[in-house]
Amino acid sequence: MGKGREDEPTEIIPKVEWVSPEDHPHLEDRAAQYIRTQNTLLINEEFRGFKQLVMKS
Repeated sequence: MGKGREDEPTEIIPKVEWVSPEDHPHLEDRAAQYIRTQNTLLINEEFRGFKQLVMKS
């Protein structure tokens, strides 16, 4: 499997921020949140579903 690449945010591509639920408690047990007004995707870096996928790969 190849590595992904980073792109600059555009109208179509949101800005992506990997965050901790310690700093964003509303993301506890949630994978992510899209903030439409800021065109930003907050991704929970500690989400258990991601960890399980990575460990099984």
